[in-house]
Amino acid sequence: MIVLIIKNETMTDAVLPEEIIVNNIYSIRGHKGMFGVCLAELYQLGTGQLKRQVRGNPERFPDGFMFELTPGGTKRFKVLIWHLKTRGI
Repeated sequence: MIVLIIKNETMTDAVLPEEIIVNNIYSIRGHKGMFGVCLAELYQLGTGQLKRQVRGNPERFPDGFMFELTPGGTKRFKVLIWHLKTRGI
């Protein structure tokens, strides 16, 4: 069982069900990962704030924790998603 404890706005512990976490993990080219927007939402942060935290505290995150797509990679990824959605996949 996966349990993620986060702090909410009132700074009390909040336990997220495993289903919420697992449903936000995607497998892309054999690597499992979570989109930044999903991870930021779990921690109740904006994506910019999440990126600043990871860059400003590298010792708190494992190597390879985060990567960013290039503008060309982002465009290709959006096209791929569009193709999958139009085919009902």
